[in-house]
Amino acid sequence: MLRFFLYLMVFALLSGCVAHRIEPIPPGVWRFSGKLSLQTSEESRILSIDWYQAGEVSEIVLKGPLGVKVATIRADQGELIVDRGGQVVRYRDDDVLMQTGFEGLKLPWKSLSYWVRGHTEHGGQQLTSSEVKRGDWYFRITETGIEGPLAMTLEHPRVKLRLRVRQWVISAEETPLQKI
Repeated sequence: MLRFFLYLMVFALLSGCVAHRIEPIPPGVWRFSGKLSLQTSEESRILSIDWYQAGEVSEIVLKGPLGVKVATIRADQGELIVDRGGQVVRYRDDDVLMQTGFEGLKLPWKSLSYWVRGHTEHGGQQLTSSEVKRGDWYFRITETGIEGPLAMTLEHPRVKLRLRVRQWVISAEETPLQKI
């Protein structure tokens, strides 16, 4: 009997050492809320993030301290619209050239909407590893939960983004954007 419990304890310890399997979020409509940390050599910011995705349409709302909206980002049909409180900038490329200190930095925008769900780029297949490299960008899922990825990083030599998901909402049908 003691040997059985000893084997059970060893099995439990070893199973805790096995890498987490990445469970992808199914395609369709999903959203999450959480925190986004942005670090560059000049600044560091922590923002609240609410990301809503319906097929190829994304809407991301970023809020700063005290819940003040900093930006709304909307992607639809190959166009990305960034609204920073009345200052609206439109981009037409998958790899968006960012502004305000990030000139010339290309962000793998469409790929990111797949990676945060645990999928490969545009293929909808499950990531086989928790890490993806594309150009100068390195994406890593550092923690997963029953609903999907919970902690992720996106790194570039000039910027590091860390994302912490507080809540996932997954739906088979489109719902209006509302606070979760």
